[in-house]
Amino acid sequence: LEMAALGTEHELMHGESVACDMAYMTVLAQQLSLITVAERDRTLNMLRGCQVPVWSPVMTYELFVEAVANRVKNSMGQKFPLAVGIGKARIVNDISDEDLKQAFLRWQELCAPN
Repeated sequence: LEMAALGTEHELMHGESVACDMAYMTVLAQQLSLITVAERDRTLNMLRGCQVPVWSPVMTYELFVEAVANRVKNSMGQKFPLAVGIGKARIVNDISDEDLKQAFLRWQELCAPN
């Protein structure tokens, strides 16, 4: 995301790009029932309270699919760090394309400006 946004009007610093990723991963964790809706919302609100972006218009579904494919190729699997509670996490490798897509759509609903 950071590199895709470079030189555009939506340019992000590294930490801002990481914050967008954290927001998506939080939504994904809730999609997979690893955290509750309350924990998801608490985490998203914490990120917003830190005044970091939780969404970027540069992150299209096409870019997302490409990023996931690159992650699988370069990390020898998905290896998504997902919350399993506040302050707890685990690495998850077996997420379906459908769950990834549903979480992406939900992330947009929750995090994109109205």
